[in-house]
Amino acid sequence: MTPPSTHYKIAKKCLNKNLNVFLEKPATLKSFHLKELHKLSETNNKILMIGYIYNFNTYVNYIKKIITNKALGKIKYLSFQRLNLGPVRNDNSCFWDLSSHDLSSLIYLTNANPKVTKVNAFCFLKKNIFDMGTIFLDLQGIKVEIKSSWLNPEKVRKIVVIGSKKMLLFDEMNSINPITIYNQYASYPKISKFDKSFFTPKANIYYGKTFSPKIKFTSPLKSELSYFIKLISGKIKNTKSNSAHALKVHNLLEQVDKNLP
Repeated sequence: MTPPSTHYKIAKKCLNKNLNVFLEKPATLKSFHLKELHKLSETNNKILMIGYIYNFNTYVNYIKKIITNKALGKIKYLSFQRLNLGPVRNDNSCFWDLSSHDLSSLIYLTNANPKVTKVNAFCFLKKNIFDMGTIFLDLQGIKVEIKSSWLNPEKVRKIVVIGSKKMLLFDEMNSINPITIYNQYASYPKISKFDKSFFTPKANIYYGKTFSPKIKFTSPLKSELSYFIKLISGKIKNTKSNSAHALKVHNLLEQVDKNLP
């Protein structure tokens, strides 16, 4: 696999030779390079697909359906964790390598444009190449945390969605029940101003049954490649993993870079 720092030159050369391009994420390390590739693909009438594989993940698409149908109530918080020991990159940070997956999933799941509010980051192996960190975002009042590291003893890939009525956990490392929906939540009782003067209300915690849906899993890579073939044949339009989506991810990654300590 070619490193991200080489993507722009290789993709540009292929597009100039009138070839369709399936470009692994991150597509480029500069937004203006991606914009140039997008323009070139349109000029030459060629496909430019960016490989954000989680947009083709069966479980992520299930979560998208759950959020869209408001099955968890009003979404309050989302958390993404992507941790492992390696692989360590030399030409980009853990944010561009790992967090890009979760930023893509966040945009895909919510159809919204979040904003980066804060970044915590640490580099231990190489100067100015961040090995681990957390991105804090705001999405129209919804709070989001994305934690990434390639210096972690355990492989962790999780998504947590907290709603006003239910909670959802996606644990990709759990091969038996990767998705669990918790019918539980916490809320304060509604009381009058008069009652507030006599006592301090306590939060009520509701515990219901948990539920793990049985979902037929399809290989994301197989689905992604099938999608690319359909794009080339003209059977569908690229709505899942196009350069416009990639530019939104790049915009967030550049916001991350501007907020680095």
